Amino acid sequence: MLTFHVCICLALGYVYAGYIIASIFIESGSPLFYELACESTYPVAEGVTNGFLTWLNNLVGLTFLFVLMLPGIGQ
Repeated sequence: MLTFHVCICLALGYVYAGYIIASIFIESGSPLFYELACESTYPVAEGVTNGFLTWLNNLVGLTFLFVLMLPGIGQ
């Protein structure tokens, strides 16, 4: 167990670098998804598609936050 702890401590820089690189790739995918959605629903205006996707994103985020407020979850 001690060896595992030492390996984690020595590789902390790699963990930070991996997290930063993964965040860059995840966050750069969001505008591409919005653009793909706009192109897929071409006859519909861009504002309608983006508004719906933003509304859906907020709904999922609120659901996630409210589920964590239920008693007995997250303990």
